[in-house]
Amino acid sequence: MSDLEELARSLTAAQLSRSPTKIYFYGTEQGQLRTGFVNIYDGVSCDLHLLSLPADRAIAALRSLKVNRVMVMPLPASQASTTPTCFPLTTLLSALRGVTGGSQSQSSVPAPAPIDPVNPTDLDGLIGDNMPPSVLTFADATRLIDATRSCCAAYLGSQVDKKIKDAAALHPPQLRPEAFLKVMQAQLATMLGPAGATKQLARVAEQFALSLT
Repeated sequence: MSDLEELARSLTAAQLSRSPTKIYFYGTEQGQLRTGFVNIYDGVSCDLHLLSLPADRAIAALRSLKVNRVMVMPLPASQASTTPTCFPLTTLLSALRGVTGGSQSQSSVPAPAPIDPVNPTDLDGLIGDNMPPSVLTFADATRLIDATRSCCAAYLGSQVDKKIKDAAALHPPQLRPEAFLKVMQAQLATMLGPAGATKQLARVAEQFALSLT
C-alpha cells in the first residue's frame, strides 16, 4: 500500500470515528520536500493546508505529491472550530480515490487511536499553536527524538517514551522541532526546575540549532 493510500485510509477512519483529527503528511515533488496537513473537524468537513493554496489547487497538488509518511493525531482543542475555508471531507476522499484506484471498505478501516494529552504541565502559555515551523529531514527528526530520549530517560524513567509520544503528538518533531523540545523541557522542569531542565537539554538544543528560551 502506498502512503497516499495510507492517507486515504486515515481520512476514512476519521470520517467513521467523527473524532476531531489532524493528519500530517510528508512527501516530495521534483526533489523538494513538501509538508502539509488536514484538519478534520467532525467527520464531515475538513481543511487542507498545502503550500498555502486554496482548496481546489491544494487537492490537485496533493494528488501529484509523492507522499512518503503520514502521521495521525487528535486535533488540538484550540483548532477545533471550523473555518471559512472548510469543504466536505468526501470531496477530498473522492479525489484521492481517483489516484489510488479504489475505495475503502468501511468495516476494514480502523479508527485512529487516541493520544493522551501532555501532563501535568499546562503548556498553553509556553508554546503557541502558531509557532513558525522549522522543518527537519526525517533522519534528523529521528536523531532529535533519540537524543532527547537519552537526556530525559534518567529523570522520566519508564514514562520517557510516553512523554515523547505525547510531545510529538502536540508538535511533530519533523515539522516543529523547537516546540517539541520545549514540551520536553517543560516535562523535565517539573522535576529539575526550569534552569535544570534547560541545562539538561542544552546539548540537544545546540546540536540541532534550537532555542530553549
